[in-house]
Amino acid sequence: MSQQKVAYDALSAHLTLHQDSILEIEILPPAFSPADNTFLHEGTHLGLTKPFLILAFLEARTQFFSALKDADLLSAVSHLPSKQNTYSCVQTAFSATRPLLLLDPEHLTAANFRKRYLKALQSTSTSDFETALRRDLLFTTSILTSPLHRQSKSPTLWYHRHFLLTAFPCDSLRSVLLSELDVVSKSGERHPKNYYAWQYARRLFGRFVMISEEDFSVLYECVEKVREWCVQHPGDISGWMFLAWMLRGRPPAAMEIVKGVILSAIRFQQANEALWVFVRTVLADGTVDTADFLEMLHGYQGDSPFGEQVAQAIAWVNQNTNA
Repeated sequence: MSQQKVAYDALSAHLTLHQDSILEIEILPPAFSPADNTFLHEGTHLGLTKPFLILAFLEARTQFFSALKDADLLSAVSHLPSKQNTYSCVQTAFSATRPLLLLDPEHLTAANFRKRYLKALQSTSTSDFETALRRDLLFTTSILTSPLHRQSKSPTLWYHRHFLLTAFPCDSLRSVLLSELDVVSKSGERHPKNYYAWQYARRLFGRFVMISEEDFSVLYECVEKVREWCVQHPGDISGWMFLAWMLRGRPPAAMEIVKGVILSAIRFQQANEALWVFVRTVLADGTVDTADFLEMLHGYQGDSPFGEQVAQAIAWVNQNTNA
């Protein structure tokens, strides 16, 4: 058996074994390669060397495109009894997409095949579809939140996740929004200034129309969660701009949040440019009552460690509000 086949079989078996869990996947230095040339694992933690993952990727690519040669591949999902052999090819191709996306998160063919497979399954069996959809969400969560080089900021994977959330039955608005914010936040920690992660959050929140008082309560809870994350990562401009986006058109929450951010910045003498870009943005675009906050800031110009940032913010707000 070839090294590629050994690597692919071992990785696929492990991913299948933990398909109902969120894995933390990490690329190990070559010196940590195990004696059997496979991978290290403990519970839901999985460590792979780059050469091992490349071997699994090459075999996955071979199996995936070999299975795709069957023109009737996806139609077999709805004809299990009469086309069992073809359906086996469907499962082979679907399984092969996991190593493909694990190494190359921009593999559009693999991502699109997973979408087409789920759509075909949806018309066949509700229970099988929901199980496959939930497992796909867990798989994408594993990749997007793991300490990998570029996977956490993959536009292809974030668009794929948006497709999954669009198709997923939403029983609880609160649980969906908070859990997805957890994914976005962790991904933002894995890859700072993660524009694609926070843009996904914009699309997600844009889907839901807040109507009831309970909906607004959920929104404020989410806003506070994002504020806490931004304060803990004051240099992350993508997080701050998402918070500014969330506050637009919501004066009650905005006044309290912006005041808290400014007071925290003053207390801890924060000079991070990203934080002050957020402050000047929300002061200039009408999110809050500008005059009250400018009066608060005027006393902190001068020789303080963040005085230059305060002065620049005030000047920028004055220029853009008077224009």
